[in-house]
Amino acid sequence: MKKIGKMTCKLSLALTMVLGFLSVSNNASSIAEAKESTIPIQLLGINDLHGNLDTVSKDINGNPIGGMDYMAANFDRAESEFLSENPKATTNNSIRVQAGDMVGASPAISGLLQDEPTMKVLKLMKFEVGTLGNHEFDEGLPEFKRILLGKKPDPRHQFQTNDGTDIVSTYPQVKSRMDIVAANVIDKRTGQIPEGFKPYVIKTVKSGGHKVKIGFIGLLTTKATTVILHSQIENIDFLDEADTIVKYAKELREKGVHSIVVLDHTGVSTPGSPAGPEASGGSISGDAVDVMNKVYKEDPNNSVDLVLAGHSHQFGNGTVESTRIVQALSFGKAFDDIRGEINPKTGDFVQAPAAIVRYNERNNVTPVKKITHVITDAKKRVAPIVNSVIGYAKEPVYPRYTDGDKLETALGDLIVDGQLFEANKEGKNVDFAMTNNGGIRSDLISNPTTDGKNEITWGSAQAVQPFGNFLQIVEMKGSDILEALNQQYDNEYYYLQVAGLKYQYAPSPNDSTYHYKVASITTDSGQPFDLNKTYRVIINDFLYGGGDGFSAFKKGNMIDTLNGLDTDVFVQYIKDQNAEGKVIDPQTNNRRELVDSQTYLGQ
Repeated sequence: MKKIGKMTCKLSLALTMVLGFLSVSNNASSIAEAKESTIPIQLLGINDLHGNLDTVSKDINGNPIGGMDYMAANFDRAESEFLSENPKATTNNSIRVQAGDMVGASPAISGLLQDEPTMKVLKLMKFEVGTLGNHEFDEGLPEFKRILLGKKPDPRHQFQTNDGTDIVSTYPQVKSRMDIVAANVIDKRTGQIPEGFKPYVIKTVKSGGHKVKIGFIGLLTTKATTVILHSQIENIDFLDEADTIVKYAKELREKGVHSIVVLDHTGVSTPGSPAGPEASGGSISGDAVDVMNKVYKEDPNNSVDLVLAGHSHQFGNGTVESTRIVQALSFGKAFDDIRGEINPKTGDFVQAPAAIVRYNERNNVTPVKKITHVITDAKKRVAPIVNSVIGYAKEPVYPRYTDGDKLETALGDLIVDGQLFEANKEGKNVDFAMTNNGGIRSDLISNPTTDGKNEITWGSAQAVQPFGNFLQIVEMKGSDILEALNQQYDNEYYYLQVAGLKYQYAPSPNDSTYHYKVASITTDSGQPFDLNKTYRVIINDFLYGGGDGFSAFKKGNMIDTLNGLDTDVFVQYIKDQNAEGKVIDPQTNNRRELVDSQTYLGQ
């Protein structure tokens, strides 16, 4: 969007109206005529789906959200609303886009089938343009391109059931019709964008005898190098995002394209409610904001009207100068509903498009049957693996909850012990692991057998942590870790399960913020805890974003990730224990202890 050009256009239109139509009625008629001469545009967008085809979460009011068959219905409803408000518009005026990480790090329903069910769903939902996220690199870009083209899988990509059936090769592939744009991803050896992907695509939209062009530029955060396996990107360069936008926005303008949308897998966030009808905009911060601020410094007339962000799994909706930036959570919980008007004479948006981030509601919504069929079929195919036995437990049930003020469960300790074990097995040299109680969604329930064993299935382990959060290794000062532990006690609902350390806490009646505060900390081995030392801590991406009020974790510096989601790590830990002949029997071991001391650590 050219700010000067748009202002000139508005002033010119106002002057024409004043000079040509002196009466109030004629002036109103002119405004209506000007409105009718624009072309209405809608973009429906998602980011960071990660193959969560049937994952159900809750909104801030406790209502169920999620599921791509419901997303399809909510997309259709939003499009119908747009069309009813704009009688001259057609379905051509509503474009469906995604901002990366559609696949990779996926639940079994998609991941065990090489994410081909996800690509099938996106095709049925008529997604037109998307960009690369870091997880499209998980198995290499050639494999992602294979999925897009609907070609037969490599024999190395197999998941066999007990009868030897390979559920991957027997899954019916489909060719996606979605254009993938990736302007700042460059193959060092050729100097070209890999796999034949393009830096941008141009879509033509027609309405009322007029037509306009919209350019879509694709980007991936340059920080992706820290979260992608080195072997997958050793021949890849990630160019500066702002410089890339400036370059291709100029090229698009030279081609007569003045409405520009950037699909940028780079994170943003907006404080406040994460989604819903009220989520229409506010203050915004994050890497995508920094990128656009740099773009405006380099090229004030950049013509970028809209940025669809991703990667940070946060709600985001706000503006930088004349550019709207939005992000719709993750895992199919919400979607972007963006609407604007393009002047066919200038080819540019009249003003920054409006946007609402909407929940993917399930109440009073009828799911789209053809999407439900894909989901049901995938569930049936993966069932033999989901039902496979991965280990054995001493007790049939290990609860997710505990009574009293102790706030430590055997199951919670098992989860973080597993994260710490698996990280150090990978050579990550991690000191502590922490997870939020809200991420533990089910008891660990095993199946009693006739010979007295309690079988833990893959599915029962996965149910404990169904969200599939990323596990990130962050460097944190001891004082910031102390702050995070104290933040457990500013409410009655959220607390942490910890591994690698033990601490004592005491009532703090004179503190208006914390009901309790930490009095002392030691490592598991009894070593003193140093407030000035930098430690390595495993936390999930929800906590890293300050979720559940743990803002102290936002001070951490992410340096690495674990291979797989928290779900995968938990499953692997049980498998590793079983391989060593160990029966799962977690015990609480007083990692947090309530004391009467009024001497608090750090004071």
